[in-house]
Amino acid sequence: MAKIYKHLTTQERAVVMIMRADECSTRSIVKRLCRSPSTISREFKPTSGSGVYDADLAHTSATLVVFWRDVCQNRMPMGRCFRWSAIS
Repeated sequence: MAKIYKHLTTQERAVVMIMRADECSTRSIVKRLCRSPSTISREFKPTSGSGVYDADLAHTSATLVVFWRDVCQNRMPMGRCFRWSAIS
């Protein structure tokens, strides 16, 4: 059985960004948003190198991941402009 993850909303990501900037602990963010600790820690993984969390960048990245996952699994038809072929 596949795990089902519910993505954070834009507003939740904004709260995470503000609390992270205020140097709040991950546990305090978890309590504030009533989310799983693993959900919040996954939000920080892509930005762990720079150490700065950007809510807009995180939301855009998550949206693109969902879009391309759906395209690759053929859940969404691709338009002609996205298809590549060696033969024209």
